[in-house]
Amino acid sequence: MKRQIMEEIMAAALFKREATAFFGGVPYEAIARPRSVVVKLVCEPAESTVVKRLLLIPPGGCTSNEIGLLSPHPDVRKAKIAFKGGVRPEREGFTRIDKQLLYAFFEERNAETYAFSPYAPALCHARGYYEHWHSSGEPPFFVVKEDGNGHFHNLINLSNELVLLELEIERAQRRPVKFVEAAVQLPEEQGNALLRDLELIASEGDEIFDSHSEAVEEILAFPSEKAVPALLTGLNVLSAGRHEPCTFYALLLKVARKSRESKALVRAEAERALRDASAPDYYLRELLEKI
Repeated sequence: MKRQIMEEIMAAALFKREATAFFGGVPYEAIARPRSVVVKLVCEPAESTVVKRLLLIPPGGCTSNEIGLLSPHPDVRKAKIAFKGGVRPEREGFTRIDKQLLYAFFEERNAETYAFSPYAPALCHARGYYEHWHSSGEPPFFVVKEDGNGHFHNLINLSNELVLLELEIERAQRRPVKFVEAAVQLPEEQGNALLRDLELIASEGDEIFDSHSEAVEEILAFPSEKAVPALLTGLNVLSAGRHEPCTFYALLLKVARKSRESKALVRAEAERALRDASAPDYYLRELLEKI
């Protein structure tokens, strides 16, 4: 979404009124994604199992990085969407949208994914793939359920209006993330650099590939036996809208492709993490399958 349009919408009286009510007057921030904008609390409580966010999707936009991709949601137990309607800077109320929000999803967790990513393609004839159409003002509907329905999904705005969605997430339990334990095993200067890079990934997510490519190069330059356990720990980071766990996953794939030795190390450490349940099962199994 163009920055100017986003700023106009977020400055509009309708959006400010809705956001203030939705977040209870607590400060919020906007995260620009490739095809949408995520609005979240500036400080989301890490210990809270329930998270609330707003989604702004422009015409032709979606919640995944591309229309043909279904994002995985292993850190979510349940998630529910309320489709509020279209938002225009000059209007005081929502525009009615009739069956122009497409919810594309797989009904199970075991959908086929791409060779070098955890995302699933939207294959219309694939077993278990469905498309549901929604209108604004309908009762809220689940986009992720505990039984795996919607684990892979995408929400696509096929209207000519910028739309506002309310999202309520119930998070899955994760282990605490302790990057310091990995950093202290290195000489002080290297350890500080590794800790800085890991914390940057945890805060910036997949944006690092464009805005902090030097951090990516530095991570890949660390000895694999030190970097891999730390990156596996990063799979436990809770997503704040920037695909943070997927970024750690992508870096593990990059490490595995460095050499035969690195590949064997990633496999061994991922198998150990699977046995110990020290990282999310979904990412570990995907990782083992793809390397």
